[in-house]
Amino acid sequence: MELNDIPTMIVQHHESPYWLKRCQDSFDRLYAEGAERPKFMAIAIHPYISGQPHRIRYLEEVYAHINRHEGVLHWNGLDILKWWETGANGRPG
Repeated sequence: MELNDIPTMIVQHHESPYWLKRCQDSFDRLYAEGAERPKFMAIAIHPYISGQPHRIRYLEEVYAHINRHEGVLHWNGLDILKWWETGANGRPG
């Protein structure tokens, strides 16, 4: 819920730069912790919110920030499930 654009921008009425900072701070922490074991960061975005002309720049900045780091993968739920089922996460398959 913390990185979901609905509660952040619509319910709590935060400005887009606040959501950007929240995403960047969350990513930076998880990336550092990910050096020891895989971490997941979920971003919930909706085109009618984050895709608006006055907000999309901040979404692009989130992805630009994330993409500057090595080893980061962009997966959807199915990709994560397949990874889990293969046992590639360190548990028996």
